[in-house]
Amino acid sequence: MKSGNNIPKWSWRSTIVVLYLLLCGLYFSPIAAPHKLVYPLLLLTLCSLRHRSPLLTLALACSALGDLFGDLGTLLPQIGAFALAQICYILTLRRLVPKVSLRGILLAAALPAVLCIVTYIVILPAIGTPIIKFGVVGYSLLIGAMVATALLTGRQKVGLGAVLFVLSDLLLAFLIFLAPNHTLQSLSLVLYFAGQLLLWLGVTTSPKPHTPQA
Repeated sequence: MKSGNNIPKWSWRSTIVVLYLLLCGLYFSPIAAPHKLVYPLLLLTLCSLRHRSPLLTLALACSALGDLFGDLGTLLPQIGAFALAQICYILTLRRLVPKVSLRGILLAAALPAVLCIVTYIVILPAIGTPIIKFGVVGYSLLIGAMVATALLTGRQKVGLGAVLFVLSDLLLAFLIFLAPNHTLQSLSLVLYFAGQLLLWLGVTTSPKPHTPQA
Protein backbone atom coordinates (compact mmCIF):
# COMPACT_ATOMS: atom_id res chain seq x y z
CA MET A 1 0.00 0.00 0.00
CA LYS A 2 2.96 2.28 -0.48
CA SER A 3 1.45 4.07 -3.45
CA GLY A 4 -1.80 4.75 -1.62
CA ASN A 5 -0.37 7.76 0.20
CA ASN A 6 0.80 9.33 -3.05
CA ILE A 7 -2.44 9.11 -4.99
CA PRO A 8 -4.46 11.78 -3.07
CA LYS A 9 -1.52 14.20 -3.08
CA TRP A 10 -0.91 13.81 -6.82
CA SER A 11 -4.63 13.97 -7.57
CA TRP A 12 -5.02 17.19 -5.58
CA ARG A 13 -2.06 18.87 -7.26
CA SER A 14 -3.15 17.73 -10.72
CA THR A 15 -6.64 19.09 -10.09
CA ILE A 16 -5.24 22.48 -9.12
CA VAL A 17 -3.08 22.62 -12.25
CA VAL A 18 -6.07 21.78 -14.47
CA LEU A 19 -8.24 24.42 -12.76
CA TYR A 20 -5.44 26.96 -13.07
CA LEU A 21 -5.05 26.30 -16.79
CA LEU A 22 -8.81 26.57 -17.26
CA LEU A 23 -8.83 29.96 -15.52
CA CYS A 24 -5.94 31.10 -17.70
CA GLY A 25 -7.92 29.96 -20.73
CA LEU A 26 -10.93 31.88 -19.44
CA TYR A 27 -8.92 35.09 -19.52
CA PHE A 28 -8.02 34.62 -23.19
CA SER A 29 -11.55 33.56 -24.11
CA PRO A 30 -14.33 35.95 -25.22
CA ILE A 31 -16.38 34.99 -22.15
CA ALA A 32 -17.19 38.09 -20.11
CA ALA A 33 -16.23 37.98 -16.43
CA PRO A 34 -15.28 40.80 -14.04
CA HIS A 35 -11.50 41.12 -13.56
CA LYS A 36 -10.89 37.60 -14.85
CA LEU A 37 -7.15 38.33 -15.04
CA VAL A 38 -7.07 37.91 -11.25
CA TYR A 39 -8.64 34.43 -11.10
CA PRO A 40 -5.55 32.22 -11.77
CA LEU A 41 -3.40 33.82 -9.05
CA LEU A 42 -6.34 33.97 -6.67
CA LEU A 43 -6.67 30.19 -7.05
CA LEU A 44 -2.97 29.64 -6.27
CA THR A 45 -3.26 31.98 -3.29
CA LEU A 46 -6.08 29.93 -1.79
CA CYS A 47 -4.30 26.64 -2.56
CA SER A 48 -1.08 27.84 -0.95
CA LEU A 49 -2.89 27.97 2.40
CA ARG A 50 -2.67 24.17 2.45
CA HIS A 51 1.13 24.40 2.28
CA ARG A 52 1.14 26.58 5.42
CA SER A 53 3.71 29.02 4.08
CA PRO A 54 2.51 32.54 4.95
CA LEU A 55 5.19 34.22 2.85
CA LEU A 56 4.31 32.18 -0.24
CA THR A 57 0.63 32.93 0.29
CA LEU A 58 1.43 36.63 0.64
CA ALA A 59 3.59 36.58 -2.52
CA LEU A 60 0.73 35.07 -4.50
CA ALA A 61 -1.85 37.38 -2.92
CA CYS A 62 0.24 40.46 -3.78
CA SER A 63 0.60 39.11 -7.32
CA ALA A 64 -3.19 38.74 -7.56
CA LEU A 65 -3.55 42.31 -6.26
CA GLY A 66 -1.02 43.47 -8.85
CA ASP A 67 -3.08 41.75 -11.54
CA LEU A 68 -6.16 43.60 -10.30
CA PHE A 69 -4.38 46.95 -10.43
CA GLY A 70 -3.09 46.09 -13.91
CA ASP A 71 -6.60 45.21 -15.02
CA LEU A 72 -7.77 48.57 -13.67
CA GLY A 73 -4.96 50.37 -15.50
CA THR A 74 -3.29 51.82 -12.39
CA LEU A 75 0.43 51.38 -13.05
CA LEU A 76 2.03 52.68 -9.86
CA PRO A 77 -0.08 50.56 -7.46
CA GLN A 78 0.56 47.61 -9.80
CA ILE A 79 4.33 48.10 -9.48
CA GLY A 80 4.00 48.44 -5.70
CA ALA A 81 1.96 45.24 -5.34
CA PHE A 82 4.38 43.21 -7.44
CA ALA A 83 7.34 44.70 -5.57
CA LEU A 84 5.84 43.35 -2.34
CA ALA A 85 5.30 40.02 -4.10
CA GLN A 86 8.98 39.86 -5.07
CA ILE A 87 10.07 40.60 -1.49
CA CYS A 88 7.88 37.76 -0.23
CA TYR A 89 9.19 35.44 -2.93
CA ILE A 90 12.79 36.27 -1.98
CA LEU A 91 12.10 35.51 1.68
CA THR A 92 10.33 32.29 0.72
CA LEU A 93 13.02 31.06 -1.68
CA ARG A 94 16.02 31.91 0.46
CA ARG A 95 14.92 29.16 2.87
CA LEU A 96 15.32 26.67 0.03
CA VAL A 97 18.85 27.73 -0.92
CA PRO A 98 21.52 25.16 0.01
CA LYS A 99 25.13 26.04 0.61
CA VAL A 100 26.59 27.20 -2.70
CA SER A 101 30.00 28.28 -3.92
CA LEU A 102 30.97 31.81 -4.85
CA ARG A 103 30.98 30.72 -8.49
CA GLY A 104 27.38 29.56 -8.15
CA ILE A 105 26.37 32.90 -6.67
CA LEU A 106 28.07 34.82 -9.48
CA LEU A 107 26.42 32.67 -12.15
CA ALA A 108 23.01 33.13 -10.54
CA ALA A 109 23.56 36.91 -10.40
CA ALA A 110 24.47 37.13 -14.10
CA LEU A 111 20.89 37.10 -15.42
CA PRO A 112 19.59 39.74 -12.96
CA ALA A 113 22.58 41.92 -13.88
CA VAL A 114 21.65 41.69 -17.55
CA LEU A 115 18.06 42.52 -16.62
CA CYS A 116 19.10 45.70 -14.81
CA ILE A 117 21.33 46.77 -17.70
CA VAL A 118 18.52 46.27 -20.23
CA THR A 119 16.11 48.18 -17.98
CA TYR A 120 18.46 51.13 -17.55
CA ILE A 121 19.52 51.38 -21.19
CA VAL A 122 16.33 50.52 -23.08
CA ILE A 123 13.31 51.17 -20.89
CA LEU A 124 14.18 54.01 -18.49
CA PRO A 125 14.74 56.66 -21.19
CA ALA A 126 11.17 56.08 -22.39
CA ILE A 127 9.64 56.76 -18.95
CA GLY A 128 8.74 60.38 -18.44
CA THR A 129 7.28 60.40 -14.93
CA PRO A 130 10.03 60.43 -12.26
CA ILE A 131 8.05 58.45 -9.68
CA ILE A 132 7.27 55.74 -12.27
CA LYS A 133 10.95 55.68 -13.25
CA PHE A 134 11.95 55.26 -9.59
CA GLY A 135 9.39 52.47 -9.19
CA VAL A 136 10.66 50.62 -12.26
CA VAL A 137 14.28 50.84 -11.06
CA GLY A 138 13.36 49.54 -7.60
CA TYR A 139 11.21 46.77 -9.02
CA SER A 140 13.89 45.63 -11.47
CA LEU A 141 16.33 45.26 -8.58
CA LEU A 142 13.82 43.25 -6.55
CA ILE A 143 12.81 40.88 -9.34
CA GLY A 144 16.48 40.48 -10.22
CA ALA A 145 17.19 39.42 -6.65
CA MET A 146 14.23 37.05 -6.79
CA VAL A 147 15.53 35.38 -9.95
CA ALA A 148 19.03 35.01 -8.47
CA THR A 149 17.59 33.46 -5.30
CA ALA A 150 15.38 31.12 -7.34
CA LEU A 151 18.35 29.90 -9.39
CA LEU A 152 20.36 29.31 -6.22
CA THR A 153 17.70 26.93 -4.88
CA GLY A 154 18.73 24.37 -7.47
CA ARG A 155 15.07 23.47 -8.10
CA GLN A 156 14.35 23.35 -11.82
CA LYS A 157 10.71 24.41 -11.61
CA VAL A 158 11.53 27.32 -9.31
CA GLY A 159 14.38 28.53 -11.50
CA LEU A 160 12.43 28.20 -14.75
CA GLY A 161 9.38 29.84 -13.22
CA ALA A 162 11.43 32.83 -12.08
CA VAL A 163 13.05 33.20 -15.51
CA LEU A 164 9.66 33.11 -17.26
CA PHE A 165 8.35 35.65 -14.73
CA VAL A 166 11.14 38.12 -15.44
CA LEU A 167 10.89 37.64 -19.22
CA SER A 168 7.19 38.41 -18.93
CA ASP A 169 7.90 41.60 -17.01
CA LEU A 170 10.57 42.72 -19.47
CA LEU A 171 8.19 42.19 -22.36
CA LEU A 172 5.38 43.96 -20.50
CA ALA A 173 7.60 46.96 -19.74
CA PHE A 174 8.56 47.14 -23.43
CA LEU A 175 4.88 47.09 -24.38
CA ILE A 176 3.84 49.71 -21.83
CA PHE A 177 6.60 52.23 -22.38
CA LEU A 178 7.82 51.64 -25.93
CA ALA A 179 5.58 49.79 -28.37
CA PRO A 180 2.10 48.48 -27.47
CA ASN A 181 1.20 45.26 -29.27
CA HIS A 182 -1.81 43.05 -28.52
CA THR A 183 -0.19 39.80 -29.66
CA LEU A 184 2.95 40.38 -27.60
CA GLN A 185 0.80 41.34 -24.62
CA SER A 186 -0.86 37.93 -24.80
CA LEU A 187 2.58 36.30 -24.98
CA SER A 188 3.64 38.28 -21.91
CA LEU A 189 0.66 36.93 -19.97
CA VAL A 190 1.34 33.35 -21.10
CA LEU A 191 4.89 33.66 -19.76
CA TYR A 192 3.59 35.21 -16.55
CA PHE A 193 0.94 32.55 -15.91
CA ALA A 194 3.43 29.76 -16.65
CA GLY A 195 6.07 31.34 -14.41
CA GLN A 196 3.74 31.73 -11.44
CA LEU A 197 2.49 28.15 -11.79
CA LEU A 198 6.04 26.76 -11.91
CA LEU A 199 7.05 28.82 -8.88
CA TRP A 200 4.08 27.49 -6.92
CA LEU A 201 4.77 23.91 -7.97
CA GLY A 202 8.49 24.22 -7.29
CA VAL A 203 8.06 25.65 -3.81
CA THR A 204 5.25 23.37 -2.68
CA THR A 205 6.78 20.15 -4.05
CA SER A 206 9.35 18.49 -1.83
CA PRO A 207 12.52 17.49 -3.71
CA LYS A 208 13.05 13.78 -4.19
CA PRO A 209 15.60 12.42 -1.72
CA HIS A 210 18.83 11.09 -3.20
CA THR A 211 19.08 7.34 -2.88
CA PRO A 212 22.63 6.22 -2.19
CA GLN A 213 23.98 3.73 -4.66
CA ALA A 214 25.34 0.45 -3.39
